[in-house]
Amino acid sequence: MNLHEHIHATLLALPALETKRLVFKRIAPVDAAAVFKKRAEDGAGHFLGIVSQVPGGDDRVLPQKTVDAFKAETAIAWLANLKGAETETVIGTAGFSNINFETGRAELSGEMSKASWGKYYAIEGTLALISFGLNKLKLASIDAIVPPENTSAIYLLEKLGFQEESGANAPLLLFSRKSSV
Repeated sequence: MNLHEHIHATLLALPALETKRLVFKRIAPVDAAAVFKKRAEDGAGHFLGIVSQVPGGDDRVLPQKTVDAFKAETAIAWLANLKGAETETVIGTAGFSNINFETGRAELSGEMSKASWGKYYAIEGTLALISFGLNKLKLASIDAIVPPENTSAIYLLEKLGFQEESGANAPLLLFSRKSSV
């Protein structure tokens, strides 16, 4: 089975991801309101480049684009929720975009609600995504593109073995983690 066939089969059966404290479920159009609410409350759009998203706008656009990209097999996205929470509260989103079958590369991205910062959920969730990308999708490399002012994301990536590949004074920093194979 070539890489494209393997990724296709994996995407068709895309599992929920679970860690000790988190559950990641595949994002769907019905999740639009929860994603928009989290982003509006936290101002997460600042680092995501979606500051134009406003209340009352069409908050279904991003989740539908995510679903469309999933169908085209160029992206995967999950909603992050706390395990055992009485109600399902979105604390973040995460996934892979720009999946390239020929090179075995994909971009990792994610966001987390401010109320969840400092609780090490980002490390726990990112480790689960890296494991899924390298072991299930069989990616050769996982990349992350980060604004230089997002020092928390840079710290996280470096702590998890990503190496910076961008040049000096780059407007966005490129980090990469290669498979050990």
